[in-house]
Amino acid sequence: MKTSPLGIGATPGRAFLTNNRPFTHTMTQTSSFHFGLGLNAAAHHGHAAHPVLHWERAILDADAAGVDFVTLDDRAGRASGPGQTPLDAILLAARVAPLTRHLGILPGVVVPLNEPFHVSTALATLDYVTGGRAGLLALVPDTGHAAAVAQLAGAGLPGFPVPRGDALYADADDALQAIRLLWDSWEDGAIIRDAASGRFIDRDKLHYIDFQGAGWSIRGPSIVPRPPQGQPPVAIAVRSEADGAWAARHADIAFIPIDGDNSAQAALRARLSAARQLAGAALAPLRLYADLVFSLDPLVEEDSWEQDAHGTYYAGTPDTLAARIVDLRARGYDGVRVHPRNLTRDLAAIDEALLPRLRDAGLLSGNSATPPKSLRQRLGLAPALNRYRDISQTGLPTSAAAGSTGEWQGAQQS
Repeated sequence: MKTSPLGIGATPGRAFLTNNRPFTHTMTQTSSFHFGLGLNAAAHHGHAAHPVLHWERAILDADAAGVDFVTLDDRAGRASGPGQTPLDAILLAARVAPLTRHLGILPGVVVPLNEPFHVSTALATLDYVTGGRAGLLALVPDTGHAAAVAQLAGAGLPGFPVPRGDALYADADDALQAIRLLWDSWEDGAIIRDAASGRFIDRDKLHYIDFQGAGWSIRGPSIVPRPPQGQPPVAIAVRSEADGAWAARHADIAFIPIDGDNSAQAALRARLSAARQLAGAALAPLRLYADLVFSLDPLVEEDSWEQDAHGTYYAGTPDTLAARIVDLRARGYDGVRVHPRNLTRDLAAIDEALLPRLRDAGLLSGNSATPPKSLRQRLGLAPALNRYRDISQTGLPTSAAAGSTGEWQGAQQS
């Protein structure tokens, strides 16, 4: 069996459907650099007594500052640290989303251990609530944390599957395929509201997905119409080779951790790009974002990379951090997601000092009177065409012409 450039081969007997992942690249909306804020992924200080209001304030401040998107990691998928909250990320996003105006919101979901149908409908609903600004941060539990996460999710209950090791990623593959299929199970224009005929929907534009996973099956269609974006963007943080192979198969955006080792990061970017090409020619290019944990101190004399019990982080001033981000752009990254170590102090510095410096450097556009309406538009992602849109004319989904299952299988077999 031929392995991918990331060292991960296809799981025997499991075909990864190219047409169930990011869509054919048809046009480029924008080529600008993008700036996101990561919350609840890294340990931080400045946590308030009321966690909901704490995160609500942080997200609203980021929205007002002009941040492109915010991700809400679900602590169930990561080792916990100080300043992190056990709040469910999707529920927190649903609480805060109606209060925001511009930024995208990507809640984290441990996809191998959550019902894909429920994840799909929750994200579709969030996309409607935000007017097309929702996305999905797809998570697989840390290796040493998987058993505890499974216990929280219901392990031990009759019929509850407990995937381990490679099976976690196999289930994660299944889950993302099913989620994307459900988003497309309603075609655009399925709701007709024809009072004269008494028809509310065009049933020919609703489709069964008939998906069979290892421990579950979904017939479909969804109970929520197709999201405003069609396919909310899917992001995956690359913490391991397995994460990288998973992102190459399924993600629109991959977050690459930045720790000061430029050569290792360049090699990882090259492997990701090669794996994406191997995954299918019909896929849009994978957008690569730098993932940077930082601490800002205006009194620090020299910037540096620091290490503590919770990982590596960058310590510097707004000026030195801005210079680092400009360098990331020069090295080919499409954007950056930053994780503040001191949320109260560092978020204020982002608004007052860092973002103005990045705009002055030409990396970010200024606040527009008419910002893009959807997160896909804001991030320069191509429109997501519904795979079923031509089925009435051809008898085949649109995506069957763009990339077949056989292309992926052939690329993985010797």
